[in-house]
Amino acid sequence: MFSIGDRQVIIAVLLAATMVLAGCSGGGGPTPTDGGTDSSTDADAEAGVSADSYQWAEGESYTYESDASQGSSSRYTWVVTDVNDGAVTAELTSSFGSQSQTVNITGPQGDVFNGTDQNPPQSFTFVLLQIPQALIQGETLEPGNSWTVSSDEFQVSGAEPQEQSQEQSQEVNVSVTGTSQIQGTQCYDVEVSTANETFSACVREDWPFALEMTFTLQSQTTTYTLVDFDRP
Repeated sequence: MFSIGDRQVIIAVLLAATMVLAGCSGGGGPTPTDGGTDSSTDADAEAGVSADSYQWAEGESYTYESDASQGSSSRYTWVVTDVNDGAVTAELTSSFGSQSQTVNITGPQGDVFNGTDQNPPQSFTFVLLQIPQALIQGETLEPGNSWTVSSDEFQVSGAEPQEQSQEQSQEVNVSVTGTSQIQGTQCYDVEVSTANETFSACVREDWPFALEMTFTLQSQTTTYTLVDFDRP
C-alpha cells in the first residue's frame, strides 16, 4: 500500500506511468463486447467499499478499452483465476491490435497488488482505476454532493511506499455531477481535482475499479471505459 499524504501526491505519477504503458502497448483494440452479467440499473447511494478491502471472487473479470485523443487505443483485462486460503491470483492482459501480453499476480485478499516485490507494467492501469473508488469511501453518492479528502488520508494499494518528504498534505476535491449508464450498470459521475491534476470518473460503491475514467496529460486526453465484465 502507498499513501499520497505528506510523502507526496502520487496521482500525477500514476497518470504518467499509465501513459507510458499505453505508449508501449499501442492502440487499436478489438471492438467492445456486450455487457457482462450484472444487469442492475441503479447504484447504491452510500459509498463504503475501498479498493484495499475489496473481496475478490474467483471468475470475476473486468475488461476496459482505452482511447486517446491522438487516435491510439488498447484493451486491458483483469480476470480472477483463483481465490484460495486468503490468496488471490489475477490474470492481467494488455493488448494492442494483434499484440498481447499476459501476466499473473498473486497477493492476499484485500491487497492483491502488494503480493509481489514488484508489480508488472500491466497492473498500472488497474491501480489507476482504483483511485476514484478510494476517494468515494464513506461518502454519499448523490448528484450535487462534494467533499474534500486530505492527501495524507488517501491510500491505494499497488506501489511501494514513498520515502517521507517535507511536503505538506494537499487537498483532493471530489464532486458528484450526475449519473451514467455503462454496460447496463448505473454509476455516479465524479470530478476530482488537486492543485495540479483534474480527472473525471464514473464510480459505483461496490466495485473495485471505476467503470470509466478520463484524464488529460501533456495535452493528450485518455479515457478508460468498461466494455465487458463478469461479477459472480
